[in-house]
Amino acid sequence: MTPDYGFRITVPPATEPVPLAEAKAQCRVALPDEDALIAGYVLAARKFVEQHTGLLLLTQTCEMTLDAFPTNDYFEMARAPVQSVSSVTYVDTNGSPQTWPSANYVSDAFRGRPAVRLAYNASWPIARTQANAVTVTFVAGYGSNPGDAPEPIRQAMLLLIGHWYEHREAVNVGSTVNEFPLAVDSLLATYRVNWL
Repeated sequence: MTPDYGFRITVPPATEPVPLAEAKAQCRVALPDEDALIAGYVLAARKFVEQHTGLLLLTQTCEMTLDAFPTNDYFEMARAPVQSVSSVTYVDTNGSPQTWPSANYVSDAFRGRPAVRLAYNASWPIARTQANAVTVTFVAGYGSNPGDAPEPIRQAMLLLIGHWYEHREAVNVGSTVNEFPLAVDSLLATYRVNWL
């Protein structure tokens, strides 16, 4: 089990899983007058899906911080899918930052929750007891192109974007609201990562 962690994105994706033209088609908009509004919905939809599933949709660089190394032989990563682990750094007992050699660990991205595991015959270094003593820098996401994100996730985003475009207020007064079967939650259900 992974100890409590901090997480932040240091390099966001260069593009979005749903291009603006596709989002505009979903909203049935041809003119450029509302491009900024729809682009905002695209960004919000991606962030909603990433928060809801625990996934990063397109290539992003991230930092995960831990207060200590785990007591077992691995720790789970803060997001999935992990493409690579760039570095593991820590504060040693003297208070000096150290980079842990990559030969001492392996990135295990093939299970439900990606993890950093000890290499054969390796052991965790001793880190200073303090908040955020360990920092893992990693790259995550399905790829760099919009089509790299799974199509059900992209369709869920399109449903959200279209809904937000049509209903621009926080409440809907005077009409009956029904969720369509196989809508956003159903499209995302099989992609949700259950973090411990």
